[in-house]
Amino acid sequence: MFAPESVRQGMTVYSNDGEKLGKIIASGADNFQIEKGFFFPKDYIARYDDIREVAGGKVYLSRDAAALRAGVAEAAVPRVGGEAEWGFREESVQMPLYREELEVRKRSVVTGDVAAHKKVVTETRTVDVPLRREVVHVEHIPAERVEGVRADYEPFRDETISLTLHKEEVDVVKRPVLAEQVRLRRTPVETERRVADTIRHEEVELLTHGEAELEEEARGFRAGTEAERTYQASSEEGGTTRS
Repeated sequence: MFAPESVRQGMTVYSNDGEKLGKIIASGADNFQIEKGFFFPKDYIARYDDIREVAGGKVYLSRDAAALRAGVAEAAVPRVGGEAEWGFREESVQMPLYREELEVRKRSVVTGDVAAHKKVVTETRTVDVPLRREVVHVEHIPAERVEGVRADYEPFRDETISLTLHKEEVDVVKRPVLAEQVRLRRTPVETERRVADTIRHEEVELLTHGEAELEEEARGFRAGTEAERTYQASSEEGGTTRS
């Protein structure tokens, strides 16, 4: 037996001998419904056991067109016990409704990088340094205050005396010293961003024509005009299945 998932609404159904029967308008857990038209005088309920093959969006039944016509005619004959027409039995068809939900995922992307580059900057530094130097002072000492003249000193001859003078010079010596250290540290910072997107959901719309009637029991349905009633069940509210 084929699974219900292999049959969906809108697929065309053919008999075993290739005659077109109609399109599927609804599917349930045990059977599916073929629209009425040239072949069937009213909507036909077929079971998944009746399927011979599903291929290329088409459904092929295991019975020929003649056997299907005979089965429809036999179901229309009045039966003993009061059921006078085919289809007088309780049936249930189901249609799954889907909706889209937003699923937010986060991924890490590279936003950039920070590099610390060290370069040499030249500046002029001025330092005041006290320097010493020696100078000569000439003093004239009166004779009465002179002491310690050598006895062999010969006066009245040329003589030169001298003193060595000194001074301090500045020698600039530069040496590297540690001024500071730069550290780059990466820390995560959390921010909030609002994202929005459009989502879809499915709604079921039931149309009735002629004298067909539907009981307004399902929550979320709304009625239309006398010629046509439209029932909508939003899958956002959990969906509604009419049995």
